[in-house]
Amino acid sequence: MTKLVMALFVAGSLAGCKKSHSCETSITNAIEVGNAQPPGDTTKSPRVKAAMIAHCKADAWGDEVLACYGDAVDNEHLATCIDNLTKDQQDKLMKDLAPIMADSKGAP
Repeated sequence: MTKLVMALFVAGSLAGCKKSHSCETSITNAIEVGNAQPPGDTTKSPRVKAAMIAHCKADAWGDEVLACYGDAVDNEHLATCIDNLTKDQQDKLMKDLAPIMADSKGAP
């Protein structure tokens, strides 16, 4: 009986745990989701991913941002994630992403 109670306690404790998101896993999910949606241009993905991970770490993106990108399932959801960044974080990210997105050559 004691083992059963312990097992139920552990299972109940784990059920309340939130999914942990890192910069790498969250941004990787965002890139994969974005690539799966039309128009699905993957040529810039490695550079976009690298820039986003770098900013995520350097600018200390919050758990809400990581959860948004990590749990996204479509472009509509992805589009809302940037709203969770501060204005300063958004500006820094967009400053680095703008030249990548404007580069018609794609990957270096």
